Amino acid sequence: MSQRSVFTSVSDNKSYILSRGKDILGEVIRSEVDIGFCGEDVYYENLSRGLCRSLGFLAVQPMGCRLVLGTLDGESVESPLRVATSFPALSRKLLKERGYAIASIQEFGGKVEGKLSNGNYNAIVDIVKSGETALANEIIERDVLIDDLQVGMVYQQESTTIEENVCEFWQFLVAMDTLLQRKRQLDEGAVPDTSRKNSMLLLSDENRLAKAIGEEAAELVRAMVRSEDTVNEAADNIFTTLLAPIRDGYSGLSVINELIRRNRT
Repeated sequence: MSQRSVFTSVSDNKSYILSRGKDILGEVIRSEVDIGFCGEDVYYENLSRGLCRSLGFLAVQPMGCRLVLGTLDGESVESPLRVATSFPALSRKLLKERGYAIASIQEFGGKVEGKLSNGNYNAIVDIVKSGETALANEIIERDVLIDDLQVGMVYQQESTTIEENVCEFWQFLVAMDTLLQRKRQLDEGAVPDTSRKNSMLLLSDENRLAKAIGEEAAELVRAMVRSEDTVNEAADNIFTTLLAPIRDGYSGLSVINELIRRNRT
């Protein structure tokens, strides 16, 4: 069992669990929690090990750090790398993708900067924020393997058991991430189905999207004037409107963050 603390909200009687980062994925997989939050590094390390394939990851907020390949000043990265890291599976995957020769990769918990001093290792893969610790140990950043690491939400991709009143907002975020994935598919050459109006078709055609936004806005106004149910019309209007920033490479979170910023001013 993981080392964790459980807190219950008085306002909504929901439970919130504070766990070690490496335990969170297992708790979501075992359905001990509905959703979890962890660093991108933790998620992709486990994914590289063949674990947590049933989980989705939705980036929420930058961590303000990066995953880098570092060596002592003067050490060549052309020779086979003997790597010390806390992320062995992820390091092997990223280094191989970049064409580095790898002699060995050894996993260590905690800080690995000191592993270069004894000569057993000629490189480290580690998380860097300010870079001051690396400089203090005379370590040079040779390559940024993941820039701008994110904190993200992990969830069961096939889960259908979430109660409607548990986490409506995270379900919204997942829906926005699905739209972003469709935008990426278009960027990679996917062809939308033109036989019916759908999100991928609207994302592929600026004029069609602009027309849809106008039509949905008009239908919402019409429902208001006629005192009809505005919920469905508002949902249609919000959905098509959110496609505009997604088409330009932003996310639904960008819109939400802007609304939050405005509420604070």
